Amino acid sequence: MTKNKTELSKDEQERVKRTDKLIERIVKIQEALESFKLGDVFLRQDCYGDPPEDRYIHKNALGFPDKFKIIHVSSAGVPWMKVLNSNGEPTGYLELPDCVEFEAIRYVEDAVKNLNNYAYTKLIPDPDALDAILLQEEFQPMAPYKEQLTLFKDITKHNKSIAIETSFKPNSVAKFFKSLKPGDTFWTSPVKVYVFQSLRKVARNQQITALNIDQVIQTFNFSYFSYRRLYSAQPRSFAQERKA
Repeated sequence: MTKNKTELSKDEQERVKRTDKLIERIVKIQEALESFKLGDVFLRQDCYGDPPEDRYIHKNALGFPDKFKIIHVSSAGVPWMKVLNSNGEPTGYLELPDCVEFEAIRYVEDAVKNLNNYAYTKLIPDPDALDAILLQEEFQPMAPYKEQLTLFKDITKHNKSIAIETSFKPNSVAKFFKSLKPGDTFWTSPVKVYVFQSLRKVARNQQITALNIDQVIQTFNFSYFSYRRLYSAQPRSFAQERKA
């Protein structure tokens, strides 16, 4: 029986499959490129698992989601983005949108991917932008955060004004506690308040006794506060007030 000359050998079939996979990959990358438009704003989300079960939105120090804006699209259609600062201006490192489809591009950029743990990052549309479209309002990416930023600055200013220097400042701690009278209060956090009772010297240590919020007497050496926070009045909590 004569072999059909149009049949492919096993090696040829493998070559065809590899080429098909490459073309499919290129098509996926092209589709990903087309989904990003100049001026679009996204949040960055980490995904873990396959399919992803745990998802985490990247946030800044204030707990706000980082927002990334497409600021340039190259002649090849590749979008580039920067994170927005509190004024809504692009700043920092110029980045590629990081998602599974961009794996090939990211390798060219020498970016590290930890695919063994099924962890990857993708961009999702900013929900504030979607709300603005629905409400037919002008989209201002950082507008929801400006009021919160003012609150954060007010709280920081307040807490600094009542903070006692403690970090390797034994004289500052000693001066503060020596100024207290029985019944005065001091704070170590927004929810931890103590009522000063007494000050005495034990061996080579200065000790104070104080009544905690559970009405239990506690004893502290001055050295206890050398790496802890200490306030003359109740500090404010950004996390608590922000939720309120």
